[in-house]
Amino acid sequence: MGLEGNFNASSEWLTRFKQRHGIRELTIQGKRLSCSVEAVDKFYIEFQEFLQLENLQSDQIYNADETGLYWMCLPTQTLAMSKEKSTPGHKSFKKRITVMCCGNASETHKMKLLVIGKAKNLDHLREPKWKIFL
Repeated sequence: MGLEGNFNASSEWLTRFKQRHGIRELTIQGKRLSCSVEAVDKFYIEFQEFLQLENLQSDQIYNADETGLYWMCLPTQTLAMSKEKSTPGHKSFKKRITVMCCGNASETHKMKLLVIGKAKNLDHLREPKWKIFL
């Protein structure tokens, strides 16, 4: 940027800059999530009893979950001046892939990510368009 001297924009500097100029973060869209604390407590007790009954170690316990990755989607939050109440919406692209993560409870084994996408025509995946001759 052509600035003279050593400039280090730390997170504290950025926070003070936003406060000084009245810049805050607004959520453009989103859902409110909720859960039942009683159901969580009940499941925790039952799961601990199951682990003791089966004599399972943390190396033997795996958890897997999938998430959607909207790789062409615009961000859902933006910075705005303190006077602004809302921001105009936009239509997000729905191009997405599904990613599944899996690992054990002791964090000693993490599986490779499983990525699932969509294709209109799967023929190009079955037969290669080129061949390697050795």
